[in-house]
Amino acid sequence: MKKKQTANHNNLEPAETVTPGDILKEELAARGWTQKVFADIIGKPLQSVNEIIRGKKSITPETAKLLGAALGTSAELWLNLDANYRLKSTRLDERERDVSRKARLYEKFPIHELVKRKLIKQGKSVDELEKSLGRLFKVRDVNKIGQDRIRQVLEKVESK
Repeated sequence: MKKKQTANHNNLEPAETVTPGDILKEELAARGWTQKVFADIIGKPLQSVNEIIRGKKSITPETAKLLGAALGTSAELWLNLDANYRLKSTRLDERERDVSRKARLYEKFPIHELVKRKLIKQGKSVDELEKSLGRLFKVRDVNKIGQDRIRQVLEKVESK
């Protein structure tokens, strides 16, 4: 069964990620400066400038101030460019996905209360938690359980 896709405007991303280094490289070219000349201007090693341009080195607040002063921009511009680039270039790892899944379960179900009443086992992993909830609600996919069904099961358990 194919899942219905809905538009989520909070997750819109540009097709191409522009790095702070790309912008810095363009700025240097527009001024006719080499990386070495720019390194001399801001008082940083040539290697640091080169690593920023290649996206290998993050821009620190100190360096952002120097870039801003040399190029007539703000330090915030460079820090924001770098933060956005780093954020987009990192992928969600398995642990982050598990944390996200677990947070959704805690939002949907009264996990703490269910564990306290010994209706489910906390489990060491989110998979174990989902299986435990699935046994309680007699379903394979706990994501398909509606709030009405959750209330029904909890009321039935409370009446025993």
